[in-house]
Amino acid sequence: MLEYILKGDKTRRIFADQAENCGKNQIYRGHDQNHAIFQVRESKEAYFDGKLGEDSRSKRVEISIIDEDGDCLIDKNGDSVESLDIPYTVTEAMMHYALDEYEFSVNKDGNPVNRGTWKENCRQFLNDVKQTIEREKLPLHTVVVTGGGSQMTDVVGDLCNKAFPGKVIPSDTPSHSVVKGLVTIAYNEVYAPEVRDKAMGDIRSAAEKNINDMIDEIAKTLSEKSYDKTIDAMKALAKEHGYADTDGFWKKIPFDSNVGEVTRTVNKAIADSLDQNNVKNQIDNSTKRWQNKDTGAIVKCINDASQQLYADQVMGGMIQISQADVETLAKKVVLSDITMPRVVTDANLIGSVVGSVLGVVFFVVLTVIALFVPVIGPILALLGVAAADVLYDKLMAYEKMPVNGTSIYNAAKKMEKDKEKKIAEIREKIREPLRETFTKPDVYGDNFEKYYRMLEAIAEKAFDQILLKAEDDQ
Repeated sequence: MLEYILKGDKTRRIFADQAENCGKNQIYRGHDQNHAIFQVRESKEAYFDGKLGEDSRSKRVEISIIDEDGDCLIDKNGDSVESLDIPYTVTEAMMHYALDEYEFSVNKDGNPVNRGTWKENCRQFLNDVKQTIEREKLPLHTVVVTGGGSQMTDVVGDLCNKAFPGKVIPSDTPSHSVVKGLVTIAYNEVYAPEVRDKAMGDIRSAAEKNINDMIDEIAKTLSEKSYDKTIDAMKALAKEHGYADTDGFWKKIPFDSNVGEVTRTVNKAIADSLDQNNVKNQIDNSTKRWQNKDTGAIVKCINDASQQLYADQVMGGMIQISQADVETLAKKVVLSDITMPRVVTDANLIGSVVGSVLGVVFFVVLTVIALFVPVIGPILALLGVAAADVLYDKLMAYEKMPVNGTSIYNAAKKMEKDKEKKIAEIREKIREPLRETFTKPDVYGDNFEKYYRMLEAIAEKAFDQILLKAEDDQ
């Protein structure tokens, strides 16, 4: 644009008049034209921002001048003349010359690598970038076109979209994105610690809830399956030894079962429901959901933090992390004093589960049977539900005691009626051994502190990623 102004007839006449006024054959523009360039740049940005109306296109630019020896000029009045005030008008022809006609060289490391018009050099630059990305097999999701130049004619539509079809979006504040980026960096330096602390606190709170949910889920799954399996087994036993369904009425069959068969049926149903492979699958599924929830909490909290740190909508939208990002970062976090919990093979856990389910189920079943087998009543009153193994041994001492189908069926119905309450009791008993299994010293430590430490280390890396920090920066 400055070259276009300087080669114009109006400028030539002004230079010639000033040369005559200073007694010179010719005068030249000075070496330092930074002020003039800055003035013209303002016109360029206003033009492409659409802020330069027809009535405001007439401008003036100050051009420094010197004589043929590089000295300051003196006019006929003896006054020094350091610059000329040149009028110009921003026109389509000027912009066409600046973008499509004026040629200049592009240097790299002091050596020219290309020569052409602004658009030709820009096109070459974009092609070089594209080839580098393809050669290095780098992932490319989005190209944000920013800076005042991004609003130049056809920059987005012609140049950028042709180089990166389908991936180009403009910044929401293109003329100020570079400045805004610098402000964002300064803002982050001050505000990031506060945002980081809040994000870490939110992640910790979410993790605590997710742990409790995971333990509840495992305990509920184990207790419900055991309880339902026992109801089904009791009903099957009732039909086999106590009842036959005829025309909607139950027909009583005489006593042909006994306490031993009932207790063995209950024991086997619970043992079958707690088959090691089944338990392993149930626990694996629950722990997988737990870890996914914690990963999701990191993604949400860190991306929320990014929105707080980056005011530019496009920037805030771009600087995000994903589930895959967190999983990748997690592989870089290794705490040597943590081993994965062996929940399924932990005999204390399985034993506690069996004991808890047996105790509650036996108590419900045998409370009903005790109505028909009076000798059981005192045993239940003495032992309660706390010691299932002792209860089982005591009952087996009376295994020959006869029981009819009515009591067995009524026990199953009683279990169905009390299901919600009894499963809550069983679940509460299972929660503690589950928590103990996960919080052993060589696993996640007291109150999952080692796990929280590992989660925090992953979250810290994720936060550094939205601050655009490389590993070497840390």
